[in-house]
Amino acid sequence: MRYWRVSCPHCKSIISQGTGYGEKLPQIWVPFVRCEVCGKLASTGSIEYLTMPVETRTRLKRSNNNINYIKESLDRTCNIEYVSFLKEQGFTIYPISNADREYFMEIQFNTFLNGQSSYAAKELLRNTGILIEKDRLDPNTGGFRQDILNKNKKEYKTDKKIWQISMGVGIAVLIIFFFAFGTIDPDSSLCFLSIPIGLGVMLAMLLGLDRYYKRKKNNSESNVVQTANSGKSKIKSENVIIQQTQNNQTNQQENNQLKEEFMKKEMKYRKCPKCGLNYITDGEEICEICQGELNVMSSQQTTDIDFSHIVRGCVYGNSSRKIYEKFCDTLGWDRKKSNQFGWQTPLYAANADTKRLNDVWFIFYPNYDAEKLNAVVDNHHVVNLIQNEGDVIIEIVEEFIGESNNANRITFVKTKKGYEFLGVYSIIQNGTTRIYKRISNNYPLE
Repeated sequence: MRYWRVSCPHCKSIISQGTGYGEKLPQIWVPFVRCEVCGKLASTGSIEYLTMPVETRTRLKRSNNNINYIKESLDRTCNIEYVSFLKEQGFTIYPISNADREYFMEIQFNTFLNGQSSYAAKELLRNTGILIEKDRLDPNTGGFRQDILNKNKKEYKTDKKIWQISMGVGIAVLIIFFFAFGTIDPDSSLCFLSIPIGLGVMLAMLLGLDRYYKRKKNNSESNVVQTANSGKSKIKSENVIIQQTQNNQTNQQENNQLKEEFMKKEMKYRKCPKCGLNYITDGEEICEICQGELNVMSSQQTTDIDFSHIVRGCVYGNSSRKIYEKFCDTLGWDRKKSNQFGWQTPLYAANADTKRLNDVWFIFYPNYDAEKLNAVVDNHHVVNLIQNEGDVIIEIVEEFIGESNNANRITFVKTKKGYEFLGVYSIIQNGTTRIYKRISNNYPLE
């Protein structure tokens, strides 16, 4: 059984290595491996079975090894996320045909059409960095988070440094003892004792330096824990600010109630039962604004969605990228930024609308409960807290992300029905805690 390895062409580190495939990887395997040091993809020279044209597949050797490789490949491509990744990298998926079934009669192709990969296939995709767990994923790049890459790069440099120092010291000791023993008795084989002495010194240096850097790493992690605790204190203080904001909103609601009672007594007005904001007379059922929205929604239920303008409360689909590209066609949004939307993307594009002045923002993880703030931060590293029926959005991000663009945001939020237009928002506070206020229910802005 021969030895193989995959090296990163960008940072020259060893990405993956082992035995079992020979001196190089087979033709049918994962086409890319993601480097955990620099975060970039490295080509393995292999391809998946379904990315081969049918005429190429039917010319493969019908060996036992190839049959096993094909089964493993079909198992991997049952994963929908992996297939999406292959398409994004420019591969074309060629479905199973009768020619495949006739040529490889030993393979039960129907067992790989259920859309469910095995645990072993998912584990391989995770180990090669193709599928990344949410706690390690950077939504802006679709790869590993930058702090993880920095940590891995530091560990890689440390291991390389330990090996180089140990090797250098071991060789130096070997040379010194070799000449020392040779000087004592040139005709004696005593000088060959320098070889085990040099190897022993090198091994001792490896173990000693490894223990030293591990102890140093543990001390550093202790400092990180202390920093994390201080970060939680900051989150708690931000919760207090949010609570104060909610108290102010409660006081405002009480004032509105007093105003409502006055309007009922003096002018015989009442609030619109649909929106609860505008006042109407006793002879009206709903306000003019709600009536206009109902007319729009009614027309959307009977015909295709109108993409010539955007109305608050309307659902425009389930795919952020398709929605954005549709508005590129109808409203002239920046098509070059369509790659900012879709699977494992930022879901945000700056200065992307018709006049290249406003930002476009899709919120995939909305949160409506301030009490669950810490859980959202731990799971998604960002907070999108929607308050006061969507009039205010509070966004809290990690410090390394920094400040946001100051432009208005055309905002959609993920619901059970799809992406719903929430409105156009203006940023009134920037930084790691950002506050946005709705300035319009429609786009284009009137």
